[in-house]
Amino acid sequence: MTTTELLADLDLRGIKLRCDGDELVIDAPNAAIDDALLQHLRALKPALLDWCRRRDGGARKVSAAERATIAARLGVDAASIDAIYPLSPLQEGLLLEHRLGGAGDPYLVRMQLAFASRSVLDRFLVAFDAVLGRHDALRSAFDWESLDEPVQAVLDQVRLPVVEHAVAPGENAADVLRAQADPHTRRLDLRRAPLFEASIAATGDGGWRLALLFHHIVCDHLSLDVVVAEVGAYLAGTRARLAAPVSFVRVHGPAQIGAAQERHFTALLGDVDAPAAPFGISQIGAAAGEIAVVRFGLEATLSAA
Repeated sequence: MTTTELLADLDLRGIKLRCDGDELVIDAPNAAIDDALLQHLRALKPALLDWCRRRDGGARKVSAAERATIAARLGVDAASIDAIYPLSPLQEGLLLEHRLGGAGDPYLVRMQLAFASRSVLDRFLVAFDAVLGRHDALRSAFDWESLDEPVQAVLDQVRLPVVEHAVAPGENAADVLRAQADPHTRRLDLRRAPLFEASIAATGDGGWRLALLFHHIVCDHLSLDVVVAEVGAYLAGTRARLAAPVSFVRVHGPAQIGAAQERHFTALLGDVDAPAAPFGISQIGAAAGEIAVVRFGLEATLSAA
């Protein structure tokens, strides 16, 4: 068994690894480790220790008192925090936009899904929670109060909040959910993980609809494609084929956060000395209600050219 295969197996069993000096600490549910798995863990211990160190290399060093303070502000127990990371430059900008306030949040994203029955919807929700458990970036909550720099704390476990909405006679479930998950009027508390929220409603014909609202600071459209694909793997019974999850710090590690981006964007945008707002629109949230959508069809000969 390779290290990648073992990490995937540990993920399926709900087993987490962490380093304590030269020791590999294993947090596992009851009866999750059998003799065969124990042999693999012993044989690959050096590689697993190296993986843990590389995973945790970009974690922000905090004292026990700081961790407790951050945990209290996030409304969780300090022991439930897996790691504390700095923000990537993009996340810093998204956090700034969020803190500017307003009725809504321009970086909230929504999508709707339809299900044939409540049982199918429930299976989807269970699988979604499992995928949240695989990826630390999706379990992050953010804190910035009384800190030198904002941080994101990765929680060891999260569940997708689900709110069921009644649909009155004559109403359409899709319209009800669209109003409930409207980024122009809704905000998510970035201090509460996960930064996803599900609104569900019955369609009246036995079917159900789900509106998923999430924040771009933890998930963009490409990330959502990965999440949906992995949920599909869980539902299809092929989750064992999923690659081992890549931690946030491996993608945005200390060598990548800060200086490299600053050099890149200084070279790219250093001569820009005026706002580059399209059409003079700088308040996206305020102007969103004034935007009209117009569609024109092209002639067949033109579109084929």
